[in-house]
Amino acid sequence: MRLFIGLPIPRPLAEALARHARATTNVANARWTPPENIHLTLVFLGEVGEERVPALLQALMEVEATPLRIRLTRLDTFPRAGVLFVDVEPEPKLIELQEQVATRITNAASRWSHDRTIRTLPSRGCASRYGSTLNN
Repeated sequence: MRLFIGLPIPRPLAEALARHARATTNVANARWTPPENIHLTLVFLGEVGEERVPALLQALMEVEATPLRIRLTRLDTFPRAGVLFVDVEPEPKLIELQEQVATRITNAASRWSHDRTIRTLPSRGCASRYGSTLNN
């Protein structure tokens, strides 16, 4: 299954983002994400075997987080993936949370057998663009 670790976006903000994206983006035949599915991705895991999920959940239980504010900076796309996204300002608490999640996930994955690949994607200065891919 394809997995990611993300933060939910408050419903009023998600609805406003969806309205803004539809009003300002000229995309033919778009499949719009329902507001309840809009989120901030902290770590993209990719394909992960179902047997790995309990270890990932346990690792995430160890994450310590405090409330944070997120400032949205721009609407952009990943053209090859056909994804429209909102970029966020790399606020220190957000980066700390993302790094903590990525570290916990990487540590959990390191205990798996040799049949795994762990790849950290480069950041372009934004926590929402960090990620890891874990393949069986």
